[in-house]
Amino acid sequence: MHFNKLLPFKKTHVCAALATKPARCFVAMSNKKNIEKYKNPRLDDDNKAWIYWFLTRLLLERVTAFCAQHVPEARKDQDKLRIIFSRRGDLTYKDFTDYLRRMFYERGAQVLGYKELVWSVIDFDEIYAHDHGDRAGLQLADVIAGSFFQAVELNRGAQVECDPSYAKLLKPLMHHNGRRWYLGFGVKPMPLLGEMNLTDPQKELFTFYGANANSWRKK
Repeated sequence: MHFNKLLPFKKTHVCAALATKPARCFVAMSNKKNIEKYKNPRLDDDNKAWIYWFLTRLLLERVTAFCAQHVPEARKDQDKLRIIFSRRGDLTYKDFTDYLRRMFYERGAQVLGYKELVWSVIDFDEIYAHDHGDRAGLQLADVIAGSFFQAVELNRGAQVECDPSYAKLLKPLMHHNGRRWYLGFGVKPMPLLGEMNLTDPQKELFTFYGANANSWRKK
């Protein structure tokens, strides 16, 4: 199952059904317009995967914190995440494991001011890539990703310019800080909203998830 190939009424049905499940979900949403022609002098020009690994890192900052909070005290440092990617032909997943290992060995010396992963729930041997059709969990993740993509993507497969209706249905699943604040927790925009130059239809999703007037000001 691929979410973007479903008919609209089926997308609604799938999201409404998924929203009733005992799960917690996270998304990292990057605005590609903000990184066009960007070059990191520390990377070679052939490294096309850096943005993918970086966004995965933003997700894992939040996922590892959530999971660590829910590990029973008696099982601290024993229960680990299993990280499963939906395989893409242009990515080498050993590179991601190497990226994580480098972050681990450089922990405490981050220069960008981002959060640390909670390393107690990371196992470098529990990182896998499988074909999309082989794991139901990958298809469920595709529903989450596809719903939020369609909420902000202009003129690609949606009935309207942007259609946030599916992502809105998923709100019961999205992680928040305990006070129903979703932005930066279950819904992580990158860069900050004030730097994205979004259209009004694109802003609707983030407003629904808690953005206010201050959110759109450039820092």
